[in-house]
Amino acid sequence: MEGYAKLALLMGEHPEHGIFRRFATLNAQNLLYLQAELTVLEEQHRALALENEASGHRERKAYATNWFMLNNSTTSTTEEGEDQRQWAMFLKIREKLLQYNDALLQQEKLAQIHNPSSTALNKLRNLMDRNDLCRIYLTGPDHNIWSEPSHEPDLLVLRGEDNEDPFSRWIEDKFLSWFYGLPFAPSQVNYLWSSFTPVFSVTLASILPVLSIVVLHTLDTMAKRLGAIAGLTAAFSFSLQLFTGARLVDIFAATAAYV
Repeated sequence: MEGYAKLALLMGEHPEHGIFRRFATLNAQNLLYLQAELTVLEEQHRALALENEASGHRERKAYATNWFMLNNSTTSTTEEGEDQRQWAMFLKIREKLLQYNDALLQQEKLAQIHNPSSTALNKLRNLMDRNDLCRIYLTGPDHNIWSEPSHEPDLLVLRGEDNEDPFSRWIEDKFLSWFYGLPFAPSQVNYLWSSFTPVFSVTLASILPVLSIVVLHTLDTMAKRLGAIAGLTAAFSFSLQLFTGARLVDIFAATAAYV
């Protein structure tokens, strides 16, 4: 198994490696072209509607207020009285609107998908390059999608990393990214780290309350105890932010309960 099939297997087994281009520029250009086409069609339809309203023909004047007569207009010229052009133009607009609305909604969803972290992108690059792991070769024009720096702002990841707390991201960005590229690095280093992080966080959460009791017990004055409470509360809040990535409102609630 080589090439695309091998890369697809990697991305299928590890969705965090599912990194693709969003083609934001091309999608925006497509929307602009569809918008321009609709603008022209809208003007043409408005002109036909005004022409029919200003005509002396009873059926054509009724198109503005009677959809049944508009839908059943029978000729494509005005020689025999009725004029099919207005309804035919709107049917063309309807088809183009469906394309435009679909593209617009898809672009909105694409814009909401996160960019991959530098760590996730480096891991994919290293997996593709390391001889002892994947060593995936693509030889077509798309071979540099993940290695070309100019493409990085245009990349998206289908599923982000499980570790979203600042501490894990800092370790991954500053250490694991470099370590993972070493030839002797174990292939499961990231997954080992992912397992270690929650264990460390739970251990710290267990130690902090006991540490607070011990510290307060050793202090002999109220002033020192109040100062220790302030410091320990700040440390608790900082730990929540650093090791869990909790929302601000959750940090406030947990800190109030801690105090």
